[in-house]
Parts: sequence; structure tokens; C-alpha cells
Amino acid sequence: MDAEKTGKLIEEARKAKGMTQAMLAEQIHVSNTAVSKYEHGVRFPDLSVLESLADVLDLTVSELIRGERQEITDEQEQAVRDIVREAGIQNETNTLRRSRRITLAVIGVILVVLLAAWVQLWNHPVLTRQAYTETNAAYEMTSPAVELVLYRRTDSGTQVQRSRLDTDPRLSSCRFLQISVTDEWLQWTISEQAEPIGEAGPETRNIPMTWKESVRVGKNEKLLGIDTAHEQAGTFEEIRDSGNYDVLVTVRMPQN
Repeated sequence: MDAEKTGKLIEEARKAKGMTQAMLAEQIHVSNTAVSKYEHGVRFPDLSVLESLADVLDLTVSELIRGERQEITDEQEQAVRDIVREAGIQNETNTLRRSRRITLAVIGVILVVLLAAWVQLWNHPVLTRQAYTETNAAYEMTSPAVELVLYRRTDSGTQVQRSRLDTDPRLSSCRFLQISVTDEWLQWTISEQAEPIGEAGPETRNIPMTWKESVRVGKNEKLLGIDTAHEQAGTFEEIRDSGNYDVLVTVRMPQN
């Protein structure tokens, strides 16, 4: 197929019928630019428009393919048209398959990126211990909200204190949570910079604690600190179920 010869034939046939490029483009449902490219030999007509182009210009499909006038029987022309139609269907099928492959590849890349982001978020600690002493600790807080839970064993049973901590959105992304445990309850403050927690009142004292270095929060609570008299290895659930503690401090994501 010679695109230049076919282009000249299209131009001659169009002008012979008194049609403009715009009129021809409208008849075969393509753009004016496409017709111009056909006639200048820049682009050969797509298989999908060969038949309509031939019919509008009173040419045969065989003539368009060869780029010149020729004598051909109806049977021969029909055979050529059948081949063109079959080739067009196959071309559309291949294009659709390529499109599907590209779409699936793009979706795959998006899923990989989302999965990587999810894994990073899931594994990233919401609290990371910074400065600490035996009685208080300062944590970098990377979540906008967490819930601290204090478990205290007493003669009458286990007392539970829950404190939801919401950071001020006006603060920077690096926020500091500072906590300590007193004879009474849990004390905590959130600030943009690490600051000392206020001294306990005259009727209270801070309880010595072992504070964990970093805490990742999934579905369940994570252990943040345990009184030094009962420090032991294990998860929060294991230590809680063993009953071998006086004070536990845990963290979890807020339920709502």
C-alpha cells in the first residue's frame, strides 16, 4: 500500500465530486485533519473507514488500496471487502486487548502503591518515646488522636481509666505527648514541644514506670508502660491476663 498514491486518488475523486475535505470528513465520520493527512500521504486510511470512503467517492476498496483506478469484478471486490472487514475486526480486537492490558497494568500499579502506603501506615508507630525518666515520659505523637487506658489493680478489683487525646490541628505534625502515673490517676499533656509535666500535688506521688520505646497500634491495645515492680516481657494481653501488675498504661486508636 502506497499512502501517497492513495492520497492523490482520494483528492482527485473528492474534487471530481465537488466535495470539500470537511464534507468528505462528515460523510465518513472522521475529522478534517484526518482527511487532510489521507490526501497528503501522511496517513493511510484506517481499515474501519475504507469501505465508506470508497462508497462516498465511487471507488472500489481495491482501488483505494492500490492507489489507482483498475478494472475488477464484483466478486473480486466483495472478496477484498470481506478481507478488509475481517482485518478490521481483528485490529479492533487487538486494540481492545492492548487497552485492557494497559488498564490492568495501571490498576496494578495503583494497587501496589496503595498497598505500600497501607503497610507503611499500619507499621508506623503512633507513639515514639523521646526523653523519659522513671516517673514520666515524652512521646512523639504521629496520630491526630489516640486513646490512653490506665489499668490499676486494687484490693477491690481493677480500676480502668480511659482518656481520648485529640491534638490541636493548629500544631505542627510533630507533637509531644507527656505522661506520668500518680497515686490518683494518669496525668498527661500534649504540646508542640517537649515540656516538663507539672509536679504532682502534695497528696500524690508519681509511680516508677518502665516506658516502651515505640508503639504500633493495630486492632488491639498496645502496652505503653508497666510499673517497675512488675516489669516483665509479653504483650499487654498476656500481662493483663497474668494479673502480675499494679499499673499498666496502654494505647489504642479511638473507637469512634
